[in-house]
Amino acid sequence: MGRPRLPGAPDTAPCPRCGKVFSLTSYQRAALRRKGQTPYCSQACWLRTHNNPERNAALARATAEQRGNTLRGRGEGRGYRKRGGRHEHRVVMEEALGRTLLPGEIVHHLNHLRLPNTSENLGLTNRADHARHHFWGKPLSSIDLTNVSASGILSTSQQEQRNDATSSGPCR
Repeated sequence: MGRPRLPGAPDTAPCPRCGKVFSLTSYQRAALRRKGQTPYCSQACWLRTHNNPERNAALARATAEQRGNTLRGRGEGRGYRKRGGRHEHRVVMEEALGRTLLPGEIVHHLNHLRLPNTSENLGLTNRADHARHHFWGKPLSSIDLTNVSASGILSTSQQEQRNDATSSGPCR
């Protein structure tokens, strides 16, 4: 004879999309009873209701500001600041060097803080040395400490100060 049905949910329901009356499955009855979910007669009716151009446009409008803020670096503060949709520290380094960065070049913050994107705080290194520095605490040997100041040349005291900054261990 089968299991008795629990009270509170009907055996049939009309599809909100096409109006067809259909028999509810046990899962649909339980969802209707517990969560008040509207059952559909088929997956095709559900998809036509939920995946249509008007709904997609409404979702796009609702999330446009959030997506724009993410591109402009106004998110949750976990990323780098953006300038023109690009990481600001990379743009500053390119402006200081007068050329675009090559694919393997990494811009490193010498004081290990993300926000000060001045040319005095940025150095240029390769991926291998940068990973060695961050994962194993090795000093950056290939960092370009001649870096980019207004004159393009640093004094000996500035170079020593930077050497101390780069050998302080992994970034925080």
